[in-house]
This record gives sequence, structure tokens and C-alpha cells, in this order.
Amino acid sequence: MERLSQKTLLLGYAAFVFASIMSLSSWNLFYSKSINFTATMLTVMLVALAIISLLSDWTVKRIVVLLIFGTLLLIYFYLFKLTYMLPILLALIVGTGLDFKSILKYDFFSRLFSVLFVVILSLFSILPKSGYGADISDFHFTIFCYGFTYTNILAFEIGVLFIESLLVLKVREIYRVLLMLLITWLEIKMGYETGAVFCLVGYTIFATTKKRSTRIPNLYLMMSAWLVPFFSFLSIYVASNFSSTDDFWNRVNDLLSGRAEIWQYYYQAMPIKLLGNLQTINQKTMGVVGFGAFDGAFIQFLLTFGVASIFLIFCLFILTSTKKGHLSDKRILSIIILPIVLSGFTETNGFLVTFSPLYFMVSSYLFSVNKLGLKPVTDSRQESLEEVN
Repeated sequence: MERLSQKTLLLGYAAFVFASIMSLSSWNLFYSKSINFTATMLTVMLVALAIISLLSDWTVKRIVVLLIFGTLLLIYFYLFKLTYMLPILLALIVGTGLDFKSILKYDFFSRLFSVLFVVILSLFSILPKSGYGADISDFHFTIFCYGFTYTNILAFEIGVLFIESLLVLKVREIYRVLLMLLITWLEIKMGYETGAVFCLVGYTIFATTKKRSTRIPNLYLMMSAWLVPFFSFLSIYVASNFSSTDDFWNRVNDLLSGRAEIWQYYYQAMPIKLLGNLQTINQKTMGVVGFGAFDGAFIQFLLTFGVASIFLIFCLFILTSTKKGHLSDKRILSIIILPIVLSGFTETNGFLVTFSPLYFMVSSYLFSVNKLGLKPVTDSRQESLEEVN
């Protein structure tokens, strides 16, 4: 029964990844009457997965964390109804019942299939391959790119697939290097320099965590955790001190692609609170500073979902760095988490459940018990550092 529920849960997770990618594509702009991949649909899928996950093994620790996540879920639903925090908390709940290493494999192959599916639809002109689509979406930054509504969305997903491929695909090192160079070049050609850095950081972590010691992966994980409050304070400092009449701050604003001015606009409109603010700014209004583009995970979470959301992420990352675990697991987490955290200063994508397996994997590592008959490795010498499973 346990094995059957785990397989069902993983297949359901793969379906959720597909629906997530479709929601990021331009499908809903043209075919919503057939299947509409809305936030409500994704939330319902996560609720269903959460119910299935209840069939997994239970521990006292899992009961406690489910009570915590469940309480936060009810609070945020009461305050804001459907927000990004609901899928995040549901993903954390689902993760407590998932096998850690299986998540990575199912996510990679489902995400790869889904991205290729959208791209192929665009090549057959079922979805737009290029062009400006603000007149259809009512959002200024809708610029179609091979089926997706914005170039950065596709570019970020390519970056996620690259770092997952380092862990899932068993190939010679020279092919990994060549793939890294190719993907980095592609990210730059797509105008997404953050994605190029994302890939370079991911490969650097992969290459520097091959020694039979958890010291370096733990260092990367601890760095990831403390970068959360650091970037949060830094983004607030930028938002509160930016001045359009100051040459220094104008250079900072240019370096951040206009984000300093946008951050200040939202910071003044949405004061920092424990549990965040109701969204009071219409992000589709053309007169809004930045035309509604509010990017940067740490300041966005801090202003929208409050100090509690940043504290939750910080605690989860601290726990991943301090928990004793297998070397291969620590390595996987460091390669997934640190690039997302570094990109999170200017990009929100990696911290949303539709873009990466972050929350599922962190929750599974911290709170899930052994699944699918996998026997824990107690001696690091028995682990293959090049294999995920």
C-alpha cells in the first residue's frame, strides 16, 4: 500500500509539473475554453496530492510540521484567499510524503517533456513563437518566446533543467562541461544574464562537491540560508534609499535593470508587516511604475507575504544545512538551492512552485521518511558521488 501510494503521488507530482509549465506558457491566452491551467487548478492539484501524501508513513516530527504548515495555510487563506503562499505551503505539505531522490528524477523528465511540448506547439504555430502580446494579456511584458509569455520564463526553465541534468544524467564530464558552455551561451543570447550566472554557479557547486565530505555542501547550504536575510535587508535598503536625482543610485538602478525604482514604489505602498499586505496595486495598469513588473523574491515575499514568509524560508534552509544526512543528498540540495537563492535577489521565479522543485525537495529531505524500499546508506564510502539514486 505504501509503495502504491508513493508511485501515485510521484505520478501526480509529474502531472502537476506539466500543468505548471502549461500555466507559464501562452496556452491560457488562446485555449482557455478547452483546458485552462489557472492558479486555482494548480492549487486543487496540490490539495489532491496533499491528501494522497497522508497515506505515507508518519512520524512525530511529520505530525508537528504538518500542524505548523497547516496553520500557516489557514491563516494565509483567511487573510488573502488565493496567493502564491498557498501553493508554497501545500508543496511543503506534499513534500513530507515524497521520496527525496525520486522527486528530482520525476521533476526533470516531466519538466523536460513539458518545456519541449510547449516549444513544439510554437514550432507548429499552435502557440506563438514570437511577437508582442500585451494587447491579448493586458500585461506590458508579454513578449512571446517559443510558446511562453516571456523570454525569461523559458530561459529560467532551461537553467533549472541544466542543473537537474547534472544530477540525473550519467554522462562523461566533458559532455557536462560542453553542455554548461552551450546553455550559458544560450542564456546570454536570450538576454537573460541571470540565467547564465545561474548555470555557472550550479556547475561550480557540482564540480566542487565531489570530495567524500559533507563539509563543502554544508557550507553552500549555510551560505544559502544566511543569504536570505542578507538579501532581504539589502533589497529593503535599496528600496528605502533610492533617489532618482542621485548619480550613484541611478547607476545602481541601471545595474538592477530598473528594479531599485520599482522596489521603492512597492515599498512605499506596502509597508512591512508580519503576515504581509493585501495586494493594493493593480499590476496591469500601464501607469504603474515598471508596468507591474515587481521582481526580486526577497523584497516581494517580505512586502506581500510578510516577515513570516522570509523567516519560514530561512528556517527551512538552516535546517537543511544542520541536519545530518547522506553526502549525495546534501550535494543535490546545495546544487539546487544556492543558484536559486543567488538569482532570487533580482528574480522571483525560483521561489515559486511552478518554476522549480525547491519546496518539495527541501520538505522531503527534512521531514519525509524512507520510501520505495530504498535502504539508507550509513557509510559515505558506499555512496556514488556521481549518481542520484
